[in-house]
Amino acid sequence: MKYESSYGKEELIRRWDEITSPARFAGANEQLDWVYNASRNGDSVRLVKKPRASYDPYATVFRGKIEETKTGSRIRGVFTKGAADYVITAFIAAVYFGVCVAYVGRAADKTVPYLLISVGIAVFIFLLTPLPGKRRKYGELIREVVGEAPGAAGTDNSAPTQTQEQKEKYKFRLGVKNKRGGV
Repeated sequence: MKYESSYGKEELIRRWDEITSPARFAGANEQLDWVYNASRNGDSVRLVKKPRASYDPYATVFRGKIEETKTGSRIRGVFTKGAADYVITAFIAAVYFGVCVAYVGRAADKTVPYLLISVGIAVFIFLLTPLPGKRRKYGELIREVVGEAPGAAGTDNSAPTQTQEQKEKYKFRLGVKNKRGGV
């Protein structure tokens, strides 16, 4: 996935850090108990949506990189699952398919074992494939970072500039105090 922005690389890195900061989600998240856990190491970015206090198995993870372009910058990355999820699934799949192969060797009728193998393959693929709804939710936050309108496509080259009203709304969500002392 590519998310284009008219902002420069340094500005996009700053926006990533601001919008994905834990302080933004502290007590003000719309979904109450779910937060985006983001990290950045140089130009590499990582985003995962999970419950605050627990590990969410098979959570979708966005792994990307902030890159400089001729017209600004972009965030390019892929949606995956966590590394531990792949290792655990591979171990369970090896045991499951080992039992299925042993069962195929002993069974007179091969229909049931082959059906079990087919169902197992389908389940493991389903567990390791990020769902479109999750991609859409992550995309909304990433489009906010790059400065696109919420309904815009992820590859739109023309990111709109922020109006004063959008800037005030953004400041309010971050809890930044305005000149009058209010939030």
